[in-house]
Amino acid sequence: MGAGVAAFYAYGAYKIESERDKRQRLLLQREQASRVAIWPEQLENPQTGAPAEAECFWLRNASELPIHDTRVFAYAYRKPESDDVTAESVYDLGIVGPTDTALRRFVKISPRDSYSYALAFRDAAGVMWHRNRRGVLLEGDMDDSGFETRYLPEEGDVW
Repeated sequence: MGAGVAAFYAYGAYKIESERDKRQRLLLQREQASRVAIWPEQLENPQTGAPAEAECFWLRNASELPIHDTRVFAYAYRKPESDDVTAESVYDLGIVGPTDTALRRFVKISPRDSYSYALAFRDAAGVMWHRNRRGVLLEGDMDDSGFETRYLPEEGDVW
């Protein structure tokens, strides 16, 4: 009977360690992708000086390796916000190397619209990732319209 109890506890310990190893593998797999970010900024109009009319985005690859096949999807923000919107513009940036500072890209001058952005890229291991408009990091690609091929967060998704 003692051997049965010992086997039961050994199996429980094995299961805990296996889950811990699985979580560690997922974290390592996401490490480069989790260091890539995008965010919006509105600046004053360079021609008129009107505030918040020049739309830009900032992109930072804080990892130690370049990202590939980088695409940024720009969505005009209009209320009520809907999840079935199509990107207004897609910017193909190709390879983005590691940087200590973020890179700024001008989008357009628009006194009426502000924008949210999504980002799709391939990491150095060849895995495709994207950050949706809410900043959630998900494995998988987005099609050319900016529609996410996987759009429901799962346990372990990095915010």
